[in-house]
Amino acid sequence: MSVDYKSLECTIGDIQVVGLQGETRPARPCKPYATLNIDGNLKRTKVAPRGTVSWDDALSFFVQLESLLEVRIYEHRGAGRDLCIGILKEGIGDILSRANARVVSVQLPLRDTIVNLPLHIKFTITISSFSQPIVSQIHDAEEKALNMQMIPHPLESVQSRVGVLDQPVSNVWQVLLRKVKVFAKIVDGISEIHPYAKMAWSVLSAAYQIAVTQGNRDQNVLGLVEIMSDAYTFVHDADPLKKIESHSQVICMLSQQTIECAYFIRDYAKKKSFWMRTVKYMLSDVDARIQQYSDKFKSLMSALQGLAVVHTEISVLRALDGVKDIAAEVDLNDMPYADGARYHPEKICFPGTREQIIEQICDWANNDSNTRLFLLIGAAGSGKSAIAHTIARRFDAIGRLGSSYCFDRSRQYARRPENLFSTIARDLADLNPQYKRSLWQIVKDRRSLRTTTSIREQFEKFILAPTSDLASVGPVVIVIDALDESGDEAARAPLLSLLANEIPKLPPHFRILVTTRHEEDIMLAFERSRHFFPHISIDVDAKSTANDISKFVTAQLADVWSIERHRLNKQRCQLLVDNSGGLFQWASTACQFVKGNRENNRDPSEQLNAILHAGSPTTSSGSLDRLYHDLLSHLFNTRDQSCMTRFRSVMGLVLAVREPLSVSALRTLYRDPQAAEAIGSIVRPLGSLLEGAAEDLIPVHPLHVSFRDFLTDRTRSGEFFIDINLQNRRLALASLNVMKMDLRFNIYDFKTSYVFAKEIPDLRHRIKKAVSAQLSYACRFWIDHVWSTMGDTRLVGEVEDFLYNRLLFWLEVLALTKDGITVASRALLSLHDWSNNGYTRAFVKDASELVAVFGGIFAQSPPHIYLTALPFAPTQSKVARHYLKSYPRTLSVLAGGIPYWPSLQLAFEGHRHFVSSAIFSPDGRRVVSGSRDKTLRVWDAESGEVILRPLEGHDGWITSVAFSPNGKQVASGSYDKTIRVWNVESGEMVLGPLRGHFSRVNSVAFSPDGTMVVSGSGDKTLYLWDATSGEPIFRPLEGHTGEVRSVAFSPDGKHITSGSTDCTVRVWDAGSGQAALAPFVGHTNHVNTVAYSPDGRQIASGSYDRTIRIWDATNGMLASPPIRAHNDGVNSVAFSPDGKRLASGSLDRTIMIWEVETGCCISGPFEGHFGDILSVVFSPDGKRILSGSGDRTMRMWKAKMKERRIASRPFSGHSDAIRHITISPDGQHVASASCDRTVCIWDAKTGNAAMTPLTGHKDDVESVSFAPNGKRICSGSLDETLLMWNMNTGTEVSLGIGGHSGGVRSVAFSPDGRNIASGSADRTVCMRDMTGVVLWRSLAHRLTIKSVAFSPDSAYVVSGSSDKTIRVWKVGSGEDVFGPLRGHVGSVNSVAFSPEGSRIISGSDDGTIRFWNAQTGKLIPPLIKAHDDWIGSVCFSPDGKYVASSSDDATIRIWDAWTGESAGAPLEGHTDSVNTVVYSRDGKQILSASDDCTIRVWDVETMNDDSTSKAKQRSRDDGSFSIPTCARTVNKLHFPAVRPSADWKFDHGWIRDSQTGVLLFWLPPWARTGLWVPRNVLVISKTQTKLDFSKFAHGTAWVQCRG
Repeated sequence: MSVDYKSLECTIGDIQVVGLQGETRPARPCKPYATLNIDGNLKRTKVAPRGTVSWDDALSFFVQLESLLEVRIYEHRGAGRDLCIGILKEGIGDILSRANARVVSVQLPLRDTIVNLPLHIKFTITISSFSQPIVSQIHDAEEKALNMQMIPHPLESVQSRVGVLDQPVSNVWQVLLRKVKVFAKIVDGISEIHPYAKMAWSVLSAAYQIAVTQGNRDQNVLGLVEIMSDAYTFVHDADPLKKIESHSQVICMLSQQTIECAYFIRDYAKKKSFWMRTVKYMLSDVDARIQQYSDKFKSLMSALQGLAVVHTEISVLRALDGVKDIAAEVDLNDMPYADGARYHPEKICFPGTREQIIEQICDWANNDSNTRLFLLIGAAGSGKSAIAHTIARRFDAIGRLGSSYCFDRSRQYARRPENLFSTIARDLADLNPQYKRSLWQIVKDRRSLRTTTSIREQFEKFILAPTSDLASVGPVVIVIDALDESGDEAARAPLLSLLANEIPKLPPHFRILVTTRHEEDIMLAFERSRHFFPHISIDVDAKSTANDISKFVTAQLADVWSIERHRLNKQRCQLLVDNSGGLFQWASTACQFVKGNRENNRDPSEQLNAILHAGSPTTSSGSLDRLYHDLLSHLFNTRDQSCMTRFRSVMGLVLAVREPLSVSALRTLYRDPQAAEAIGSIVRPLGSLLEGAAEDLIPVHPLHVSFRDFLTDRTRSGEFFIDINLQNRRLALASLNVMKMDLRFNIYDFKTSYVFAKEIPDLRHRIKKAVSAQLSYACRFWIDHVWSTMGDTRLVGEVEDFLYNRLLFWLEVLALTKDGITVASRALLSLHDWSNNGYTRAFVKDASELVAVFGGIFAQSPPHIYLTALPFAPTQSKVARHYLKSYPRTLSVLAGGIPYWPSLQLAFEGHRHFVSSAIFSPDGRRVVSGSRDKTLRVWDAESGEVILRPLEGHDGWITSVAFSPNGKQVASGSYDKTIRVWNVESGEMVLGPLRGHFSRVNSVAFSPDGTMVVSGSGDKTLYLWDATSGEPIFRPLEGHTGEVRSVAFSPDGKHITSGSTDCTVRVWDAGSGQAALAPFVGHTNHVNTVAYSPDGRQIASGSYDRTIRIWDATNGMLASPPIRAHNDGVNSVAFSPDGKRLASGSLDRTIMIWEVETGCCISGPFEGHFGDILSVVFSPDGKRILSGSGDRTMRMWKAKMKERRIASRPFSGHSDAIRHITISPDGQHVASASCDRTVCIWDAKTGNAAMTPLTGHKDDVESVSFAPNGKRICSGSLDETLLMWNMNTGTEVSLGIGGHSGGVRSVAFSPDGRNIASGSADRTVCMRDMTGVVLWRSLAHRLTIKSVAFSPDSAYVVSGSSDKTIRVWKVGSGEDVFGPLRGHVGSVNSVAFSPEGSRIISGSDDGTIRFWNAQTGKLIPPLIKAHDDWIGSVCFSPDGKYVASSSDDATIRIWDAWTGESAGAPLEGHTDSVNTVVYSRDGKQILSASDDCTIRVWDVETMNDDSTSKAKQRSRDDGSFSIPTCARTVNKLHFPAVRPSADWKFDHGWIRDSQTGVLLFWLPPWARTGLWVPRNVLVISKTQTKLDFSKFAHGTAWVQCRG
């Protein structure tokens, strides 16, 4: 039976707070009220009368058992912010479990937020309604509980014993307990079984106590107890030990299975309310589980009797609810995982030792307490790790080990806090399918979250969140060993904070064992925690420790024959125990030394004497030091200088490497026979001190960190001291030498350049085969060793040899190494600082730029290091100029190359509309953007990749986004008048929509403490919201007389500043909501942006008046003269983190950086956007600037680069969006209208300007048209005028033809040359004669007229409007012929008549093209769903057979005008919205104009040819294929054939073949706008990129790029 949890309805009432009046609070709060929040459903009581703290409100909620109740008690403060005086958070299930009735009276502790008084809250909670199935189920369950003795058990074994249920419960249990106790005593000497037997008895005893206390007479449970008892009958045999020894595996499984069943019975029985149990665990599920356990015990009994072979796994119940198998759809492999950090079975405690401590820890893990963490403390070498490994192994054997993680100082590169919780999470996912499902729901489709290295984020998202609803039985044990080796104090501080303060938030069945040395910071972290943690110090019980060490030493040396031969009895061996100082590590090392290894043939007696003669030191640390010193002295002659030199050399290498290397790798690292021999002669004898000493392929490192500490401390090790710094030169040279020998071109053996690396099936095998351990080490760590040396002539030479010969090979290796590009970037920056050679520094800096711009594509496809990065690098790039000589067969940039690296580093592409706001996360790792496409997006700040699905929910344009201070949430404001708060990791909305504004929300900001969100709106107000509840804190902040365009908190959170269209800046008190100062007056136009300086002393504002003003935040006075910043309005300003610089973004599409103190420009203008700059912000480190633009992209810029000014050159293109183009009647010229307020005339064949730009309009020019005789041009502008121009002279024929009261959006000459039609934002179509006289004006459309067009006979004019309709007018009279033509569901942006005049075509914001009968106005086929975004323009081909359309999706498409079928692939090349498309007069070409400021001419003559003719046209006799080139070069190399295609597809900078989809090359941002693509015969743009493919080796022949 399924249970509908949501059918539980509860009512909470009779609320009373106890303890609010005392010595520290003499008076009760004035006007208190309470808020109750269950699952986001917030309700509030009325305000209580003065002097009382109780309420009789009855508040109803629908709840689940997993719901959380949060109660907050407030004191109402009137105009001020209400004061929270107490908080309660409690689970509904926990509350309901306190009683068996449906009405529960509750008294719970209330956390006092003011003076920490012991408060309590009382209330009643009534379960007022259930769905009928649950009511029936509860009654049935209660009846079963009362009459369970009368119900026969379904199990066969119980049916045969009807009388068993008549016995008292205690008798049934006691029989089992006696047998298990006897069993534990029998197996006391069998180490494989005894621990589990003891644990079984312990857990069973606890389960029995709970069952008796709860009166649990559940027949199923009693039946299971009986079967378990039967399984232990063998203990009464004549010789039970014989049976145990002969069936040890079965007996071990029996005890382990008993533990598991005891967990189940205990957790099942301990629920105090039986109906609660019924809801939580369905009875059918319980029966099935008991049946499964019973069957397992039966099979074990059969195996003991020799009647069956038992399976080697016990039956374990971890999750209470059934979980489908989701293994196939879950991939957690990219979550950081510490390979090898798991416990080692061979490192457990010696049998019979440490039993008391181990038993204490096991009891803690198995008990029912709420202490989730246990701290085991001890000195170095005291045996903490052995105990940890033992606990891990024991609970692993019974299926209860969640994870084990052993820190190791010698492996800190791989085992570090940043991958602790991700490793634990992956282990837990393997253990528990329910947890795995929950984890996957959180991290799927969120690669950045899966790969995060933030330990807090890992804990909250990987551990806390997935376990929050984990319904489990029995403990989940996690072992964290050697916490003190997790890093230095600073590195482990965040981890300590989590362990000490957050672990108690885990479910109660979680148990975490932590071992550590007694480090001060670790001890303080746990001592200062508000939570209690049980702990043991191993060092306390010296007697017990000595006994355990004695057992260990005796056993370890028992098989050493020479000890008995020389009668070295136990008394002699006891001396080892006495000398150990209570340290197991000492004893272990000493025993290993005495026994020796295969490389050491010394007599054990001599070895023992060498240790014993030294005497006993006074301290435990001294004990280890003396042991290490004596062992080394015995093995190496300290008087032999050559021996000691070899020792220091080899051990220096072992300790100095950044990660352990094997003997084989160390030998290969040096490639020196003498060095190889020295490594072996030193390492092999040290088997008692070094891991891997006896093996060639196991990484060598100290067995215990104390040995490393000893060797690296001169005061402790004396003549054996190792100065690691002296080894760096050797390791630097060795690493450079390994790279010299092993690095090579195409090291991963890529067969083709057409695919991403991730698409290669055997990629991992290739990487492993190509990159040896020593090469991997050298590539990653050479710079660390080089950095530690200075001024070494040989090293300088080797580094330069590496740079000039193997730099690209090195990048190949790192491209597919984890975090490899980051490693490369860091290495080059370090090398730049290390070198003192001017040219080398310049070369390295250039290489850094190369990695910064192209590093992301290296990781996607390493061949493009050569095929893309080198040819597209700036012409003055030192790296490219040097290496292109060796790689001559790449594409060439004929035009459009840049001389120097630009400030632009990265472009973020993906939004489908303006990027209104863009921000960095507080850690600088992520970027969040808000757009007019109504979505937020989360991006990787380094690669520019989207790392989370779009965040959708707003119903209007998003205007502003703001990160919370902790980086976990993002607030957004929208045109839909609401604010929403999102979880930036899951993408889920966690708060909102917050409603209160009456107009669009223009700006949002978090307070510095993250508790409040402020919003500014078009309704002229600000709202301050509680970031937790979403409630307004004050009434609206009123004072502005215009829209509030921008808001910001002061750094201390005490003030808010706002900028408004009323031209003022205001400052508000965040505590009261009142104005703190008089308005700041000075701007003469709208204030669009405000920002506080980091120190809070200044406020910067930017305005449409084109200035930036910096104000004194304390008095509103100007701190410095206004900065005349831009050539157009300032949309955004941002201070740098140090407060010394100010960035600004403008409508003039540039970004500038200003020195705050002087107001001088120190960097910029940064140019590259093709739309208004709407947002600018500094990165947290101040090194980068992020900008958001109207061109739908964000861009990342280097903040310190001074843009190089290029010498003035002839006019070559518009500087702003091109809104419209038209072709002259003779086809010789093209006219264009632009937002830069000019009209330009171009030669249609060459693309050169035919005359200087026509200037005269005062606003954007929206439309342009040629007169039929080609002698005149008419243009319409948003300045509400039409201008007429003489085509021959470029002068105005008439000035400012009026007639409109709104911007002119479209103009057209009639084909007979008699009239001019215009459509305007004033909703009218206006008809004029050629002198400008208005003949008639229509006013039928309800919104802006977007397009007008004449019929071929000049008798009619058609208009399309934002009101979604089309109208047809008689030219002579202005009569509306049909009335509105309806069908579109979006604005009609373009209309046109067919060449013969029988059809009308329209294109709309709804993405469709519709056809209309020009005689009847009826909608006719076809209906074309043309684009996924709005259509900007449509037109017929001259013969009427085809229709072309352009769209906001940056493409042009061609359609069959009769069938509506596509006539070819989309024409891709523009990088922004395509506003206009027109056919050439002969129909062979299409011209397009875009917001990217370019005009493109496309060859479409062959688009409708069949694929056979195209293949014949473009393929050669040998079947090979050359990429088409705009330069019309011929590919003379024979490359493998691919399917011919005349088109390219643009994919986030990658150019793909549109038919095959293969990767061709990648374009950096600066080369995209003016790129000549295959079908282009002309590109008119300020910048143009022409490519030559005549020498381009690609595909399977890409390796031929190398000369």
